[in-house]
Amino acid sequence: MRARVYLFATIIGFFVPPILIGYYVADQGFDLVDLLNAAVDNTIALAVFMDVTLSSLVFWFWASGEARQHDIRQWWWIIPANIFIGLCFALPLFLYWRERALESAPAG
Repeated sequence: MRARVYLFATIIGFFVPPILIGYYVADQGFDLVDLLNAAVDNTIALAVFMDVTLSSLVFWFWASGEARQHDIRQWWWIIPANIFIGLCFALPLFLYWRERALESAPAG
């Protein structure tokens, strides 16, 4: 059951950030510098940006250890998934992989 919830969250997390960035680009045009400036434009935006950045770094560190413990070989895919799509995609994706590994592990 948990794996299904994580998979559903992964699917939602895959679509939401690109759609929102697409709306921004459609309205403002594509300018990478402008896009990055918007992420730190004010104190609230900077706080959210730093929160997601630090959370991502901690997640990568945690995931690497969990991957070793549960033999999740493709774990490193979460890093580009996190960078190019977002934490809301990478985190549930890894949790889905972890849940599947736990389900297939021998009982004991």
